[in-house]
Amino acid sequence: MANKKTKNNEGTIIKFDDNDLINVMNYTTGECIWINPMTKQEWSWLEFGSVLQISFSEITVIKGHRPQFFTKPYLVILDDDVVKFFNWTDFYKLIVKPENINDFYNLSSEELVKFLHNTTPDVRKVIVNLTKKNIKNNTFNDMFKTKLIQETINEINKKDNEDYFNINLFDVFDEEFEL
Repeated sequence: MANKKTKNNEGTIIKFDDNDLINVMNYTTGECIWINPMTKQEWSWLEFGSVLQISFSEITVIKGHRPQFFTKPYLVILDDDVVKFFNWTDFYKLIVKPENINDFYNLSSEELVKFLHNTTPDVRKVIVNLTKKNIKNNTFNDMFKTKLIQETINEINKKDNEDYFNINLFDVFDEEFEL
């Protein structure tokens, strides 16, 4: 098959071969399974944050058959050049990866609220779970930001009438949660 091309941020042309292996991360709170409808080959990401390498051609199959895997997102492509190739750069700015959660916490109050309003319900769910985990592990203890995240997400959920309960980030020690 022909190579696919894009330019990276430095303007260098990047080529993708169908067999190039790309790191793809599970962005759900549980197991995520993809079964190719033509080959019946199966990939299973066992938990949030688990990474598998899949071929560039398989990414195009997923995008063609179930684009929501990448746009909801259930899966996150960890190669910036591939993200750029599919024109998802702006959308990926609204995804918080576990290694970037501190960047999210360090946003100004206004930027944090704007980010939460602009991202998807599934990304907000991941933010809630990461925040609960970080509070429980004592790696995040900014009560003002915790309250701001909680109130903003609850406001969005109420306004959008989403099928999502009011969150309480302050009860992390009374419950079990998955990530």
